[in-house]
Amino acid sequence: RVMLRACRRWLAAPPPSRCLALRPPSSSSPSSYHRSGSLSPSSASPLPSFPRMLRIGTAKWLGVHLPRPLGLRAMSTTAQEIHHESLGVAGVDVVADSNPLNHQMSDIGRVYPFDKKGILQVMPEGLAGYLHKILYGKRRRHPPPVAVRYWYDKILKDKPGILIRKETMKIIAALRALAKSGVPKGSPQIVTPGFLLDGSPGIGKSTIINHCVHWARSSKEWIVVFIPEASRIVRGGGRYERSDDELGGTIYQPEFGKEILQHVITAHRDMLQQLPLKDDTSVMCSEVIDKALASKVPMDAMNTLVQVMETLQDQTKFPVLVAVDEINALNGMSMYLDFKMKPIPAKNVVVAEIFGRFLNGGYKRGLVLGAATRTGDFQHLRLPPFHKRPIQVSGLTRDEIRNMLTFQQNQGEFFTKISDDLLDYLVFVSEGRPLEVEKMAAAELFNIGLKNLPKKGRIGKFYGESPITQIIGAGED
Repeated sequence: RVMLRACRRWLAAPPPSRCLALRPPSSSSPSSYHRSGSLSPSSASPLPSFPRMLRIGTAKWLGVHLPRPLGLRAMSTTAQEIHHESLGVAGVDVVADSNPLNHQMSDIGRVYPFDKKGILQVMPEGLAGYLHKILYGKRRRHPPPVAVRYWYDKILKDKPGILIRKETMKIIAALRALAKSGVPKGSPQIVTPGFLLDGSPGIGKSTIINHCVHWARSSKEWIVVFIPEASRIVRGGGRYERSDDELGGTIYQPEFGKEILQHVITAHRDMLQQLPLKDDTSVMCSEVIDKALASKVPMDAMNTLVQVMETLQDQTKFPVLVAVDEINALNGMSMYLDFKMKPIPAKNVVVAEIFGRFLNGGYKRGLVLGAATRTGDFQHLRLPPFHKRPIQVSGLTRDEIRNMLTFQQNQGEFFTKISDDLLDYLVFVSEGRPLEVEKMAAAELFNIGLKNLPKKGRIGKFYGESPITQIIGAGED
């Protein structure tokens, strides 16, 4: 009753503060309760405004905050719980350095943040894989063949981050060593043709390529030619020209050639100004690229691209990284048709042939980093021939999923309490695929209302006691 009277007086008074400080009833007098902005009846210092409640169920000073009505997502956790979870597993900070050059093996499992707009200055081609969609809401240059899934356009990340994977750090460590191989002896070279990534859809192959390209571009030592969506080259879109033979079986794509040249000169102009052409050492690569971009003759860009790639294969001044996502799309049949309406092999598409080379690429001081696509029209195509087995990208561990969700929670993009039952559920349903974790984290409804998943009795504490579950009534059949 005393509490009720105090609340009524507080609600009736002018609202200079929304905080109510209460003291255990040590005295029977109602005057022992004071409406104040302080933890002490006599102090005049304002009480800091917390989103939920300072303490509950203790015989000490209690501060109760009555904020605006909470939505479904905001009711799932409290600010105090978020603070306790912000350090991730075993009290380790989940956030790594935003500069990829500072990443070490000890950072595996952490998330490194990057600027959403600044990343496009380092990688003007855009990002590979689904990461570009959830940041910018659409494909890079053409609409998808099917309707865009609702969660891509509904949930756009403003403060993104990339989880540092074990495979990424192994590749970066190899790139560091390969960039220095032969340099002390005056004969720089890279002996390996490169690395191939394979794995189930959504396992994070494209994200690994994004991380490696970001690292190489940030180092200012590598010249990187990045193809974030190789399937575009063989899909049959854009302006193209045919060869003069009887079937017209060779395809030239001047628009793609100009686009690749524009991205390379934007990211590496300083280094290309020091690199003479292979055929004419008196002309620098940057000069011939600028001339081709300014030319109105379509085939000038195509011829220049061939010259620049041949120069990068033969030179040894700078290490070269050719990063191609969906690389197996360049190893089959294209969607172009010859004059007899038969599909043209991808090796007869000039741009695809240039970037589809792997073992026979002939880079003296360069390598190829390729990732397979396991979705869409090219998912069953084999990878280019290689003397080593491709790197099989493994799924996320339980701790990595926890760190991933903790990072999103700290950025204000995830509100559900990260419990053991939730992590067990995500590991089971997503199979460690980051794409599936992103989808479920975007909606934060998880298995509520779905009939093809275990019911309430099999899920555990999280499913049975979630505020969202109780409000929506998902436990009802």
